[in-house]
Amino acid sequence: MLFNKRLAIADASYGFLHQKDILDHWERYSATGRISAEIHQLVKDIGELLSGYHGLVSTDYKFIISNLDLPDSLESEFRLARNLFSAGFDYVGLLISGRGLEGVLRQIAKVRKISLQLKKVIPAHEADTHDLIEAMYHVKWEATGLRLISQETRALLHYMRTLRNGAAHPNSGAKTFATTREAAVLISDTANRLWKQVSTSRARLEPKTVIKNW
Repeated sequence: MLFNKRLAIADASYGFLHQKDILDHWERYSATGRISAEIHQLVKDIGELLSGYHGLVSTDYKFIISNLDLPDSLESEFRLARNLFSAGFDYVGLLISGRGLEGVLRQIAKVRKISLQLKKVIPAHEADTHDLIEAMYHVKWEATGLRLISQETRALLHYMRTLRNGAAHPNSGAKTFATTREAAVLISDTANRLWKQVSTSRARLEPKTVIKNW
């Protein structure tokens, strides 16, 4: 529990946290004949604690990757994020999951041969993160005119970029927040959806070359 805050505050730990004090009151319980009942309760609480622990292990193993259908090279970042979350490094895990989403976007740009017109034309997947996000936001499905990434996904990507940049500067005030796990799930689901849309469709994306106007 010292290394797993989620376990320490879970209901499964409640009984053990209180009953472990039996050692401090051993003589008093022995004198009153309560020691057998207290030992029985401690064993029961230990069982509930272990059951809760194994439940968390199972949940952590599936966290953010259970529904992913990405190539191994793209899924590796999300597996690393999953491992970091399981060890309690939620903030770092969130940043790595954001890097995983960025990696999916770069691979889409590479596979679909999207370019970016700056002073010269460069492959969009080689652009800096800000320009990559903006370039892919301007790409649309030719048949429907819908953007490849929605305004919400664009905002999410820029937010992850801001978090990552903030983490590089200790005095920036960037801190973890209560919904890191929910945010990581959203990020992995978005990456999976984008990759599935592009990898299973032969529909054309336009324009092939995005002119930087932002």
